[in-house]
Amino acid sequence: MTDREMTVEEQLLHADCHKFARLHVLSAAESMMLPALFRKGASVTEETLSAFSHKALEIKELGEYVAKMARKVAATEDGKKLYAEFLQEGAA
Repeated sequence: MTDREMTVEEQLLHADCHKFARLHVLSAAESMMLPALFRKGASVTEETLSAFSHKALEIKELGEYVAKMARKVAATEDGKKLYAEFLQEGAA
């Protein structure tokens, strides 16, 4: 596997993040926060990553909370810095 190849779990997470971002109309910067938020949610609830991300897609209140947190984190200085670094890497 090369550095750019994703595991099956990463591919599924990527697909769930994409669906979630479209459903909640998240910006690119906000969408970047989803993998970490889904991982944290899965850890706190002691669920698999897949189970938590599916619940976030299916349960309106949970989805709204995760979307709110993605917006909040993306708006922080660290979130802005992370997104700017991502853009710089893409431009390289």
